[in-house]
Amino acid sequence: MSEGGSDRCGRCGGHRRSLLPEGRLAGILCLLVLVPIALSEPPALDGRLDADQFREGLRKRGLIELLEYQLRIAPPDNPVDADLMRRQLLLAAREDAGRSPGKRQEAVAEGNDILRRLIAAGTDDPRSLQWRLDLGRSLLYVEAEQLCVSVLYRGSNAKEKERLFELTTEAIGTFDALLALLEVEYDRLDSMGLAEYERLEQKGYIQNVERMEPQARYMRRWAAFYRAITFPAGDGREVNELRLIATELREDTDLLETDHEFSHLQAQSLLLAGLANRRTGDYSTAVVQLEQVLGILERLSDNAEVQSLQWAASLAHVERVRALRDSRQFVEALTALDDTRSWLAGNAPDNPGLKLVLAFLERSIAQARLKRSKASGDSAAQKRLESEAVAPLIMLARQDESLRQAIYTDLYDTLSPNVKLESLHPFERCAIIAGILSATYGDDSDTKQPDDEPGQGLEVRKRALLERAVAAAQINLDLGGSLEDDLRAESFFNLGVARYQLRNRLDASWAFFEVAQQFPHFRRAESAANWAVKTASELYQNISLRGRGDVQTMYLKSLRLLTEQFPESQGGKYWRFFLAQTLEELNRFDEATQVYGLVTSDHEHYTAARFSQCRCQSKYVVQLAEATDAASADLQQAAHVNSRLVNRFATDAGRGKLPAYEGNTIDGLLAKTILMKAEVLVLPKIDRYNQALEALDGFEEAHPAASDLVGRVLRVRIIAYQGLGWLDEAEREIPRYIASDPARAGATLQSLFDAGMDEIQRLRETGRESEARSKARAALLLAEQIEAWATAPSAQIGAPERVELNLQLAEVSLAAGKADQARELFRALKRRRSLPADSSARATLGLAEAQFALGEFEASLSGFNELFKQLEKNTPSWWRALLGDLKSRTALEHDPGELIKVIEQHRYLYRSNLGGAHLEAQFQVLLDQNRDRLANSRPSGRR
Repeated sequence: MSEGGSDRCGRCGGHRRSLLPEGRLAGILCLLVLVPIALSEPPALDGRLDADQFREGLRKRGLIELLEYQLRIAPPDNPVDADLMRRQLLLAAREDAGRSPGKRQEAVAEGNDILRRLIAAGTDDPRSLQWRLDLGRSLLYVEAEQLCVSVLYRGSNAKEKERLFELTTEAIGTFDALLALLEVEYDRLDSMGLAEYERLEQKGYIQNVERMEPQARYMRRWAAFYRAITFPAGDGREVNELRLIATELREDTDLLETDHEFSHLQAQSLLLAGLANRRTGDYSTAVVQLEQVLGILERLSDNAEVQSLQWAASLAHVERVRALRDSRQFVEALTALDDTRSWLAGNAPDNPGLKLVLAFLERSIAQARLKRSKASGDSAAQKRLESEAVAPLIMLARQDESLRQAIYTDLYDTLSPNVKLESLHPFERCAIIAGILSATYGDDSDTKQPDDEPGQGLEVRKRALLERAVAAAQINLDLGGSLEDDLRAESFFNLGVARYQLRNRLDASWAFFEVAQQFPHFRRAESAANWAVKTASELYQNISLRGRGDVQTMYLKSLRLLTEQFPESQGGKYWRFFLAQTLEELNRFDEATQVYGLVTSDHEHYTAARFSQCRCQSKYVVQLAEATDAASADLQQAAHVNSRLVNRFATDAGRGKLPAYEGNTIDGLLAKTILMKAEVLVLPKIDRYNQALEALDGFEEAHPAASDLVGRVLRVRIIAYQGLGWLDEAEREIPRYIASDPARAGATLQSLFDAGMDEIQRLRETGRESEARSKARAALLLAEQIEAWATAPSAQIGAPERVELNLQLAEVSLAAGKADQARELFRALKRRRSLPADSSARATLGLAEAQFALGEFEASLSGFNELFKQLEKNTPSWWRALLGDLKSRTALEHDPGELIKVIEQHRYLYRSNLGGAHLEAQFQVLLDQNRDRLANSRPSGRR
């Protein structure tokens, strides 16, 4: 070997770090800024290195689109370079704050897969050493980053620890393989010719290779530390691994003793040593080392480095408190905790995660003191420390509501799953409830729908957990006013969630309702109000449950609460329409009208609300008109409001302010509102007939598509014509309608006739016989037109229907005072063969009443008497037959005493109910008449 070669061997042999001048040691050891290193051998790769540097520059500056474009127009020459460029894009995706955390993590994992694939290919590419270093670094500091933070600060859970164990184990293996390859590379360099060696040294290759070894060893120690603390408590592997780390650092004096200003690694190395020593029980050494870390960081003057080491400062602060706590120096631990909070206020005031860690750290100190207090039997101290253990968590939750769920989650993880609920603080029970809900249905448990698949009940374990949550909430709520409002509200809310998941919808809605009603300033009050409505709505929409009073009440109360307490909220504005709809369904038309009027123009059902407002107001007027105690002024005012609403609807519709909805054209809705207005105007006690006719003037021409409304239009016109005494106009109107819509005319006219007969009956029952007779004349006109329509071949009326039409024509003829016409119609009916029994009875009764009206008393008596014997007792027709019988006998001057006796006997037997108020009044008239006869004359002896 040449002299030069021998000298190289001396420099690269057992003391390879002496390859670099001593003044450059700081650069070697500055490992926290772990910049990827390009290992290559010139000159063939110079051009590629320039391209790599350009692309790396684009990536670092966030110029991702430009980087992608550059890769398209100048793709790498070989597959390896293509993979590396693909990884660059993935690294850029990982740094893109606009992507979701999950997508960014997927990019990291895919980038690591690329490195694994390149390494596994066994290529002799000189960059393969760098790939291993990059893979190990990415596994530890990127892919496992959140897991590392979690296990350091929160202790993590079994699933997270399992994943961290996998990543750190792979990282350790990667670093070990790299260190072994570096040994081989050192041997290759030792055997290399002087000229070649110096050429590589000039290009920086030697420096890069030697920089890798301390980087790999440093990161391997951190990886080993993280893996060690994933082992279960009491596992000997953890202590052994941590002691090995502490020993290595103690023996590597450069790392722990070289001033940080020179090495830039002293603080981090002391931190790692302190972490390891605390976990192996060497608390005093750990405290010293952690305080050294804090002292180093306090004296640093380089602001950039201070910022880059914030993580080390926060961890050192936390670990110092833990070490003092573990060494049972509780007073000192609390003092150190105060120092940590002061540091946090000055350096990271907006770090909620660290605030959470410190709150739990204070809790752990109180719990450690409590444990000692229990051993001493000091019950007073125990009670005080139990409160102190939960106080920092409550305080933090109240200071920052955004942290409450995180506090519950972490607290739930620390509580035994079998702990007695009664033994816990109310705040801890809140954590139990929240933790169960999160563990059972995930973080969105307050909005997730339960599994309602038929035949699949809740899993037994889930049901048991949810019932435990309900029990915990109930214990809290049983405390009543002694429980703070925020905890009471939280308990109510999560009670609602748990009951909802248990499919107890009604009780769930009640719980949500109580939250919003009792605690309007609770952070989830609005959400509770929305869920009260949604949950009650699920019940109300179930046809089998809608009629239940408790369901109706809950739905209506929750709707009112949401819309009145949170009127400007999205839910309040949306559900207001459905509140009005529900009020309408419950026939509370006046209230519905008011609420429909509050629906805003941006609502998807705005047009429906405006139309429904008109409809409800018209129904409200009908309600008032039918109410016996309604004041005339109120009725007139309600009718005026109805007209005003319809006019406003028509104006807005004409200006294009009302969009169509659910297949309803605006013209169709407008036609309906105009008709509703007219129908109101012809109601009894309103009687604005001219205005009704004016509203309907030209209706058919203006709304040709509204043929289905013509029947109602005709009814209004006929009522108006009748009210004005214009029967000739009504008579002309009906045939025109029949000609315009012969297929539906019969049904429409029949509905008008039936409505008219109902009104006639009401008038008769109230003793308004003259009005009834007037209405009957209009009804007769309808019956005649129906009869005429039925005779047309297009009507296709069967024999039973024709009998019914003949009967109603005969009956209304009698009611209208045309007894002779009625008599002939009834006789024609009785001559029919196979007349149904009920129709035959009606014909006999009608004929007898017509004969009586014509003074044919003997004939009428025969008919009435026949029916009285045949008909079922105590039916309306039976009472009419009895009345007709007695009236005929009275007209024939039968013995008044006998007639009086018959009336009084029936009054006694049927408890003064002689067929209803209307018939009873006629019996009374007949009774009085015969009493007068009895008093003024002798009986004739006739029977």
